[in-house]
Amino acid sequence: LVQWAFANGCPRFGRAPAWTRTWSNAETGRWRKANNSCPIDAETIAVSGSLDALQWARANGCAWDERTCSGAAAFGHLHVLRWARVNGCAWDEQTCRMAARHGHLTLLQWARANRCPWDPQTCSAAAEGGHIELLAWARAAGCPWDARTTQRAAAAGSLAALRWA
Repeated sequence: LVQWAFANGCPRFGRAPAWTRTWSNAETGRWRKANNSCPIDAETIAVSGSLDALQWARANGCAWDERTCSGAAAFGHLHVLRWARVNGCAWDEQTCRMAARHGHLTLLQWARANRCPWDPQTCSAAAEGGHIELLAWARAAGCPWDARTTQRAAAAGSLAALRWA
């Protein structure tokens, strides 16, 4: 897809366009590097869920940061998140927020078991997404919350989350 798009005039500037989130393997990375394609971006690769591509990118000097972990969390790619953390990638509260917003309870539980920080926005993200089971687990596990939890539940039209919060 990437090769076809560039061959047909798609611009190559800035961060990788959203459609390049179709990383399927390291071969895509090798082609992009050889053809001076869009910058290789660890967050984009993490979002794709391709561990092979992320491993290749890191071996070829691709930088990463907290957004790599939060990108993996947003799309439920626990295998990518685990590998990133084992290999020293930083994370922050955004990792828990993204897992909560998108309803990835198992991923959130793993992150917390491995001391990923969280904050009241984890609960508000769960409420906004209507993820009641996740919100209940987070509260039972001691996640702080504030008025944003009910505000976001209401704004999202999540009556179940609003009743629970």
